[in-house]
Amino acid sequence: MNKISILPTPVHLEVLSDRKVLTSKITRTQNLDGVLKAAEQARFRKDFALEQFRKEGYALRTTQDGINIYAESDAGFYYAKNILPKLKSVPEGRLQEVLIVDYPAFPIRGVIEGFYGMPWTWQERTDVIEAASQVGFNAFIFAPPDINRKVNWREPLPYSYKEKLEELIKNAHRHHVKFVYEVLPIGIDLASKQDYKKLLERCKEVITLGADAIMVAFDDTNDYEGQRVKKEKAALGQARLANNLLQQLGSDDVLLAFVPVEYHGTKVTPYLVTIGKELDPEVYIGWSGPKIRSASITKEDAERYAEIVRRKPFLGHNFPVVDEMRKKRRLTIGPLMGLDSRLADAVSGISFNCMEVPYASLVSLFTAGDFAWNPNWYIPRRSIINSARVHGTNLMKLVELNPESYANPSGVPDIARALRHHRLKDLHSDTVSKLRRIFNTMVSLDDLMSEGIDSRIYHEIRPWLVQGNIVGALGNLILDGKGSTISWKTKGYVASKMITGPRLGGTVFEDWILREMGFPANLFYYVPGSWAISYFLETMNRKRHQRQRSI
Repeated sequence: MNKISILPTPVHLEVLSDRKVLTSKITRTQNLDGVLKAAEQARFRKDFALEQFRKEGYALRTTQDGINIYAESDAGFYYAKNILPKLKSVPEGRLQEVLIVDYPAFPIRGVIEGFYGMPWTWQERTDVIEAASQVGFNAFIFAPPDINRKVNWREPLPYSYKEKLEELIKNAHRHHVKFVYEVLPIGIDLASKQDYKKLLERCKEVITLGADAIMVAFDDTNDYEGQRVKKEKAALGQARLANNLLQQLGSDDVLLAFVPVEYHGTKVTPYLVTIGKELDPEVYIGWSGPKIRSASITKEDAERYAEIVRRKPFLGHNFPVVDEMRKKRRLTIGPLMGLDSRLADAVSGISFNCMEVPYASLVSLFTAGDFAWNPNWYIPRRSIINSARVHGTNLMKLVELNPESYANPSGVPDIARALRHHRLKDLHSDTVSKLRRIFNTMVSLDDLMSEGIDSRIYHEIRPWLVQGNIVGALGNLILDGKGSTISWKTKGYVASKMITGPRLGGTVFEDWILREMGFPANLFYYVPGSWAISYFLETMNRKRHQRQRSI
């Protein structure tokens, strides 16, 4: 047994023997002596001195007589118990004698429901929180695109909504997950005492329900106050608003976070300088990295932003979310890439924004949890293989067909590069053979996934699987030299399906097929009204789902 079998990857894991543990009796010891020998305690002395070990860490030893766990906190004991079923899932199918000393790197490890699209149902939120806690996430940031959070923030929450929200918060706490409620006060007048009073009432309302933190967000508002004023003045007003909230909420147990208008980048601006100077040091500041969707984020990037805002930023990474219209029909099914393993020293916490499809998001989210817990041992391919073992091993077929991602631009395989620049007649025979295998896989995806993965994920991604069947079958026709036999009527129908439908392989395979059928490259951008068509189809699809789902 080794680290490959465990998700998230423990900081220290040693196999003591191959003997099978005879009992599953768990004992929580009062001191380290119940788990570690004197020499072992000396070896891990530096680990035990870390704040993160005291808050969420644990030491665990399995023996013939049972399982001994030392944890200074209930959260640490919870994570220790979580790892036991994973130890039993090793290839040998048994629980061996092991020693684990483990703790997370990032103090806050969050999941965000913050995409643009159809909000999750309450049951989906509950399922995501429970699943995410199994890989070490300890915060859920509630930021759905619903009217109660964005538009009706001046009004009390509806009674039925409050009931469901309170139950969701209680469920989060059962899994040692902190609940963060984000309010985006669209149209607020920073000079209005009445608006401030209404915002404060909303914050107190959700705190009464059990929320652990409030996040006041001004991101994606397109201006700096809801009114046209100088940026510095808007920054001053927003900072004072957040400071007043922090003072009025009056509890050391409630955290306050602030997302500025300029929530990405590393450039010094008058707005950010004012925010950093005026905002109370106790208030967290949200940041998405150098860009809104950052392909890579380094420790130096975070330090530059921290210097501007005078504190470590709270990183809200837009992964695996897909928001833009062109990318809306694409899935992010793959491992987290591009984050510096040293980021834990430069940020106050890390969180990951999910896709509109909650269960499919978990595939990538599990790799993000692996990184957030132990970035020094994070290996992307190993992590996504482990995630696929949890959600369905056949998912690796889909992972390999999604070589493109804004978070992994350098990971596009040679076959995709070749398709971008060459027509069929110019492709090497080896490339054609590889392409044939890809198209055959696309054709068989629906059958592979119907029984080989979590049924909830299957139902979410089935539109992409059906599209894969179409793309794969058409691709094989072209490789067989029969592309010229396809009528223009059929070509037009297929092109419309590719333009407005799910993009299974990113865009590489579809764009290549369209070119081989005689259409211009990047047809999506050139067809008059294609944006309007896509928007119309997406709106109709959303309304259809809205009738089926209880929000």
